[in-house]
Amino acid sequence: MGGEGLLFTCLGSFIMTKLSIFATVTQTNVGKEISMLDAFERIRTNPKQRDLIEEIRGIKDKKQQDLLKKRLPVYTWSGIFSQRNAASIS
Repeated sequence: MGGEGLLFTCLGSFIMTKLSIFATVTQTNVGKEISMLDAFERIRTNPKQRDLIEEIRGIKDKKQQDLLKKRLPVYTWSGIFSQRNAASIS
């Protein structure tokens, strides 16, 4: 396999890697399993998330930013979790 083919194979495997998503930072028990590709698409195309992210970026006050960030979904990029804690990674 040529270098380009290997790159696309690795990239394809990477974007299909599964992770968990939780509705907010305070939700720790009910996660949903999605692919990295789905996570990137949600972040990029969901108008509610996009608008909130743009609002956060426009605020200088760190405390206000942190409050708004709590309304965003949480993605567990390091793996799939049945609950959001270190002991629950699968």
